[in-house]
Amino acid sequence: MYVPHYSVALAASSYAPRAPLWALLTGAFLPDLVWIVLARAGVEPADAVHFFDDWSHSLLSTIVLATIFALLFWRRGRAAVLALWLVVFSHFVLDFPVHPKRIAAYPLARPHLGSDAWIAWGSRHGWLGWDNDWWLQLFVLLFFLAIYAVGARRQLPGKVVAASCVALIGLQLITLAPCVGY
Repeated sequence: MYVPHYSVALAASSYAPRAPLWALLTGAFLPDLVWIVLARAGVEPADAVHFFDDWSHSLLSTIVLATIFALLFWRRGRAAVLALWLVVFSHFVLDFPVHPKRIAAYPLARPHLGSDAWIAWGSRHGWLGWDNDWWLQLFVLLFFLAIYAVGARRQLPGKVVAASCVALIGLQLITLAPCVGY
């Protein structure tokens, strides 16, 4: 899940204006940013056979990342801290149904959350032949864009809100290319 993470950050920005947009956008991808650093360091291998992301994407790791990151903005107020925490934690929630493997409860844990059947469902072709994952991401994206549009219309010109929505929908459509074999 990629583009829907942005939509969560935008939705949060419209309800927590004291939370910096750059921080919300960064927070939405924080587990992936940590994973990239750890993968480059060889801590979380990224190859298909040895794929491992327990340190960056496990439930406990995401909670810790969300807490540390949100507390960096304590001076911005409780609403900003809560918005930032929720945006970082939303990464776990949104990745859960589309993750390439079951997600660990904590780093190096035996128990992993989810089921292998769900992972197989996501990669199957859905409506119009596009992967079920893509459709799920589109619906999540539209849901959070609707929340953003309702909240942002009080603070931003309609054209800015519309342009943001069109940009994210366009990015989601670009992710369709691998689903149809381009």
